[in-house]
Amino acid sequence: MNGPYFKELPKFQNPEDELKFLREHVARREQELVEKNVAKPHAEVVSEAVKAYSMVPAAEVLHTEHALPAKETEAIVLRLRPEPHDSKMEELLGVLLSKGLRNVLSVVEGFNSPHLDDDFHRFLVQYVISVGKVPGLKEGGDLTKAI
Repeated sequence: MNGPYFKELPKFQNPEDELKFLREHVARREQELVEKNVAKPHAEVVSEAVKAYSMVPAAEVLHTEHALPAKETEAIVLRLRPEPHDSKMEELLGVLLSKGLRNVLSVVEGFNSPHLDDDFHRFLVQYVISVGKVPGLKEGGDLTKAI
C-alpha cells in the first residue's frame, strides 16, 4: 500500500510537521478523488493514509533525533501495559503529541495486539479528522489541559 501511495516522504524533525504532512496528504488525496469523480468518505481517506504510513519504516521518515530508540519504545510499551483501552488511548495520545506519529505507531506495534491496534487506528483517524479535538478525552484531565 505504501509504494505509490506516498509520492514523497520527507524526514520529519517533530510531531507537528509529521501530522501537518498527513493532513496535507489527505487533502491532496481527496482532491484527486474529486477529480476522478470517486466518492469516498473523509474517514476512509484518512484511514487509508494512516495504514499506508504505518507501513513505512521509521528510519525512512524520522530524523535520528526524532526517532525513538528501541529501548525507549520497549519502555513505553511496558509502561502502557494492557488496561482499559480508554486510559491507554489517552497515554498513546500523549506519546503521539510528544514523540510523533511514526513513533507512537511503533509503540502500538510493540503490543502485538490486533485489538489495540484497531482501537488506536480508529482513535487516530478521528483525531486527524478533528484536528486536535479528541472524542472521548476526559474534560479537565491533565492531558486535556496539556493539549
